[in-house]
Amino acid sequence: MQGDGTSTLETFRVEIAGQGAMWANQTLKMYNVDGSVFDYTAPLPTEEVTIVIDLAESGFTLGAPEHMHFHFDGEGASGLVKVTSVKGVSDVISYETIIGQYVEYVAPEAE
Repeated sequence: MQGDGTSTLETFRVEIAGQGAMWANQTLKMYNVDGSVFDYTAPLPTEEVTIVIDLAESGFTLGAPEHMHFHFDGEGASGLVKVTSVKGVSDVISYETIIGQYVEYVAPEAE
């Protein structure tokens, strides 16, 4: 992820179809690549940072989810956050499975 130097992940949540959402400030388990706990209240830097989200530890049932969403909104949300890449690190859920049903909407050009 990449921020604007002011944005945080305090309103960030992950949602998996049929399982609800896990919030950064409640049950979502996020770590730095060195294994230390990621501080979701600290501003995201303008350079790319890798955040490990442990879905199983967060309470999600792993398998082949219908779809997964990342949300950045709610009270207190501000700034810009860019998700630069997503990678599955488990054989249980592959990246291809996560995005397999994703279809990007492209607005038609105005005539």
